[in-house]
Amino acid sequence: MDTRNPHTAARTPRFGRILAWPFRALWRAASAIERRLGIGITLLAGLAASAIGLVLILSLAGLLAGIPLLALGLAMVLRALY
Repeated sequence: MDTRNPHTAARTPRFGRILAWPFRALWRAASAIERRLGIGITLLAGLAASAIGLVLILSLAGLLAGIPLLALGLAMVLRALY
């Protein structure tokens, strides 16, 4: 006999999609940039965005802007490499 709650089982994939949407959005943005600029420029722009994001994070004043910029830069680097 199956003791799982059917309502919980139905909500699990939807909950996973909700949690994954920021990562999908970052990957789609990086893909769009890569299609427009090419692989080499995307890699350089991703490294630059990551460096600027890291500097903003370390300054603490730009923490809110630095975290998304670092994430976008890393996504761009990963997209350029893969």
